[in-house]
Amino acid sequence: MDGNAAYDRGQGEPRGRGSVAQVVDDLSEVRGPALSVDAGTGDQLKRAGWIACALCVFQTYFVVAAAIPAQRALTLSSSVDRLIPLVPAWAYVYGAIYSVAVVPLFIVRDARVLRRVALGFMAINLFAGLVFLAYPTRMERPAWIGLPAGSFTQWSMGLIYALDPPVNCFPSLHVANAFYVGTVARSFDRRVGRWMFALAVLIASSTLLVKQHYLLDVVSGALLGCGAARFAIPRAGWARDSELPAWHGWLWIPGFYFVYFAFAAMAYLAGWRPGMALL
Repeated sequence: MDGNAAYDRGQGEPRGRGSVAQVVDDLSEVRGPALSVDAGTGDQLKRAGWIACALCVFQTYFVVAAAIPAQRALTLSSSVDRLIPLVPAWAYVYGAIYSVAVVPLFIVRDARVLRRVALGFMAINLFAGLVFLAYPTRMERPAWIGLPAGSFTQWSMGLIYALDPPVNCFPSLHVANAFYVGTVARSFDRRVGRWMFALAVLIASSTLLVKQHYLLDVVSGALLGCGAARFAIPRAGWARDSELPAWHGWLWIPGFYFVYFAFAAMAYLAGWRPGMALL
């Protein structure tokens, strides 16, 4: 309705005494559109809110890790775990999770879809945080045998061990987030899903080969990630009018990883070592 219609209607028509409700209705017709937020801006605000919430929940891992004394945490090592060697080169695969777990939040343009994806991430991390507190576990890290002193691979292993404390192991959030993304990606595009599942398997393998997790941590993490995805993805599938990410949007994952790798390489060449203060 035209905002001036309220005034046009009032011309030549006597307004009854006590018609306060009519006056309020007329004013709302005039002022309403000027105070409203268009749908596009509203969706952007919703998207920003869900992204911020998910990124904040990711940090609970470090908060819980700081609250758990490593000496009272249990180890879940098995005879199979003791047969798995330390392969430092897999540190480069291990670091891919920081791209895999973040990029999907930014390439989902539909606020309704993003809400479900973000809630899935939040559920995984909050549930795992409760398990960490109720059943604290730790990883026994081996000596870095065979690593050339001062090499970039040794530096990368040191960075992983410095940033990722040897607690909060069961379930593996590395694996849970990777398999969650793989399952969600498959619901968007089966071809992309196959690639993301393959990457999830590589990331899961890397957690064993850099000695960050035991086999039981990996299995429980995969179950948690796939289980959370079943709740995040609508049973009937995504609505037909949903704006799902295009296949090329997932290329931001290797792109973001390249940026992360470049910053790590610059820090290494500049002489910064894990454990040193940044300032």
